[in-house]
Amino acid sequence: GESGYFSKLRIYPHVLLRENKMIAAAGADRLQEGMRRAFGKALSLGARVKRGQCIMEMHVKKEHVEAAKKALKGACVKLPGTPSISVTPLIKK
Repeated sequence: GESGYFSKLRIYPHVLLRENKMIAAAGADRLQEGMRRAFGKALSLGARVKRGQCIMEMHVKKEHVEAAKKALKGACVKLPGTPSISVTPLIKK
């Protein structure tokens, strides 16, 4: 249900991705400034993720593990690369 799980996004996209648009047509050298002020316009946000780094964690009860895995597989489709899903049982102290 809506309150039967805990979800946490461990990686937040805070790096600005920028692009310096270049025109590749004849006579385009009069329209652009080349590398002068080439900082570019902000396109979107991105996150730096290393191999094996945890992107998202979810805490659910034993009977809802399969539903959580299905939801995470749907979220993995939206991410670049091939993220993996690992299930770790919680240890009570």
